[in-house]
Amino acid sequence: MSKKFLKSAFFIIISVFIISCKTLPHENLRKNFLSENEELQWQKISEDFSIIDMRNPKNAETFLEFFSVKNTSKENPSFFLVKLNLENPSLKINIFPNEKQEIYTTLNVKKIAKKNSAKIAFNTTPFQIQNKLNFNSKAKPVGIIYANKKTISEPVEKYSALIFFKEQNGYSAEIIKNQNEIPKNIDSAAGGFFQILDEYKTISYKEFFDTRTSIGISPNKKILFILAGKKLSYDNCAKLLKLCGAETAMEFDGGSSTHLVIQGKSIIKEFFHRNVPALITFEF
Repeated sequence: MSKKFLKSAFFIIISVFIISCKTLPHENLRKNFLSENEELQWQKISEDFSIIDMRNPKNAETFLEFFSVKNTSKENPSFFLVKLNLENPSLKINIFPNEKQEIYTTLNVKKIAKKNSAKIAFNTTPFQIQNKLNFNSKAKPVGIIYANKKTISEPVEKYSALIFFKEQNGYSAEIIKNQNEIPKNIDSAAGGFFQILDEYKTISYKEFFDTRTSIGISPNKKILFILAGKKLSYDNCAKLLKLCGAETAMEFDGGSSTHLVIQGKSIIKEFFHRNVPALITFEF
């Protein structure tokens, strides 16, 4: 059998295989995975993580609830949502890094959460890594980090930020579209990428699906919604956070930096989680 015949046969088989494969509507599946009028059914995880029913003020002493979607399909996203009531009087928010340096040792979100007995921890500010071939290389945050009443990392005008104000009971939070416009009376701040929701209106960007870390804020500024998931676009994140009840929302660093830890467990499973220089923990 000649090489020419074998080569021709190979290309015929490949062509038949390609033609016979059904093209799946990836984009439509991803865009329409939740309808606009669908309600999220929040779940109680444990006694430590009690549900707060937003329609029932009698549950004012409970502070967390969750919603998760896990898909085995390659076309659909999987994600985990957290609703955190910031009015918890025992709540303590820690921003990392909290001391200014030229370059920072990167941190494992799960290890920091365990060390600080944090209920919730996740990565925040994007960064420039010193050695791209070393996933645990030292790095420099890109954007505002404000902790211990000090500016740890300088603001970047084009990026947004999550800011916290200390209240008599717990905290309130806001999202600032321009990091140069952060007020002076804040308690702490963590910079991210772009704002994706403003007054319930989606701010659209070029559609690109990846692993994401996003947050949203309720109209009364007392509820923080945390979203981490795979195969999500910015528009997907905005839609999900709006369904939660968020009025504003923004993106933190995503991709392999995405790391959400709940009660010591990494929620979004990855082959590895990149160490990061910037993260936030919630203790209570």
